[in-house]
Amino acid sequence: MPAFNYRVLIVSSVTLFVVIFVRKVKPTWPNMLFGMLIGGILTVLMGWHNEGVKVVGALPSPIPPVTVPAFSLESIKLLTTPALAIAMMGLMEAVSIARSVALQSGQRINGNQEFIGQGLSNIIGSFFSSYASSGSFTRTGVNYRAGAKTQAAGICASIWLFLIILFVAPYAAYLPIASMAAVILVVAYNLVDFHHIATIFKMSVTEAFILIITFLSTLFLELEFAIYVGALLSVGIYLNKTSNPSVLPRVPEGPSRHFVTVKSVEQLCPQFGIVRVDGDLYFAAMTYVEEQIALFHSLVPTQKKLLLVFSSVNHIDVTGVESLQHLIEDWRKGGGDIYLHGIKWKLMNILYKSGLMHLIGSNHIFRDKETAIEHIMKELDYNICAKCNKRVFWECDANKTRGNVNS
Repeated sequence: MPAFNYRVLIVSSVTLFVVIFVRKVKPTWPNMLFGMLIGGILTVLMGWHNEGVKVVGALPSPIPPVTVPAFSLESIKLLTTPALAIAMMGLMEAVSIARSVALQSGQRINGNQEFIGQGLSNIIGSFFSSYASSGSFTRTGVNYRAGAKTQAAGICASIWLFLIILFVAPYAAYLPIASMAAVILVVAYNLVDFHHIATIFKMSVTEAFILIITFLSTLFLELEFAIYVGALLSVGIYLNKTSNPSVLPRVPEGPSRHFVTVKSVEQLCPQFGIVRVDGDLYFAAMTYVEEQIALFHSLVPTQKKLLLVFSSVNHIDVTGVESLQHLIEDWRKGGGDIYLHGIKWKLMNILYKSGLMHLIGSNHIFRDKETAIEHIMKELDYNICAKCNKRVFWECDANKTRGNVNS
């Protein structure tokens, strides 16, 4: 407070008022430009640039010099972490802007093209002493309201910007830092999507938790580290969700033989079990999948045949292949066997490339459940079927008859 300067407050307040007023009255006008002009004129006319109101000062050159970035090992070590944070923040901001406009205009966006374009622009800009660039909420909003439709709007804006820098650069020396601060306040406020934040709190406790932790991290930690906290927290929660896929014991029901979830152990066949896996088989999920299958087997330890339904499995990685291999080998060592149903072509291709298909055997993979059940039922012990009082499958009656004949 002892260093308080009322002149700085007046300049920033006037700039802030002009920016907000022009935006309300004439939304398509460059309100921030008007605000900074008024702030600069006020500072110069009152002579406050000599009384504590700091100004930008003369630019070294209106045209940025062509330079080759320093690619030394020291500079790479120094810049890698903040550069990654800036890139992540820039990409997230650009994609958020594109999605917001696309929702209003009915357009489709291609996130990959945005990433490529932004990467190329920053690579080229690095040879002209440029700042790291990204999409702008302000410019995008003004462009959209003004009726801009194509990339030509960006080209025209670049040409005008070049002309302004070329001929107006000497006057930029009188631009007050306080005016720039006021403009940044407006920009920062525009970046806060209150509607989206409210929607997040209404829809998902998990996403609201990520938002709060990231927000607090930006206040108490370095900005780039706060971005990593938010990103890693999102990835961690996603991995936690996908690492516990739905693994359910199933039985056929009704004339259509539609698989339904088992509600009690009494519904299970003493020799033949069916388990459906809903989720990808990757490193974080395999421990849980194996534990669930072992749990179901412990409920009916006499089951020797197991049909795994993989119709909802879209991907399997190296860990998944190895775990599936160990699972099959363990069952076969115990005198049992495992069969697969509903495997998608992409998954089948991975099984062939990994060599696991040779272990499984093509006669253990079925396209439809009718064929799978019919084949596996013939592999059961008919003597056990003869003494079984359950009728889980249509084929149970035939198996009982065969068992009684054999006995």
